[in-house]
Amino acid sequence: MRNKNSFQLQYLGCSAFVISDSDGTSLAVDLWTKGAFPYARDTPEDLGLGEPPSLSALLVSHNHKDHSFVPPGVPVIYGVQSRKVDDTPCLCQVGNITVGKFSSQHFATDVKRPKLNAVFVLSVAGVKIVHLAEAG
Repeated sequence: MRNKNSFQLQYLGCSAFVISDSDGTSLAVDLWTKGAFPYARDTPEDLGLGEPPSLSALLVSHNHKDHSFVPPGVPVIYGVQSRKVDDTPCLCQVGNITVGKFSSQHFATDVKRPKLNAVFVLSVAGVKIVHLAEAG
């Protein structure tokens, strides 16, 4: 049994996490597409979330395959499915989890131009978590 003000943080590989609050809310961040990691030996083949996953909502930082898998039926409360991120800071609530977002630049190379990447600030059970994804 969990305390009234507790949460769980489950790491899934790459920059994917699931944050579950004691109220039953489960928020996923940057789920990766199966097969997106041919180079990564420490990332499991499957997200392990079940079929269908019991998630309250999903956050997506940018539209690369290792950050933007959206399971059927899971609402995306902030989704980046195009080449742009809305540059307007926002604050929303999913159960007892407060979500803030702002944009940063995705890291760039000499070959690739920079693009925008969403940074998320999550508050749950009195703890703040910052998810940078691939902020440069």
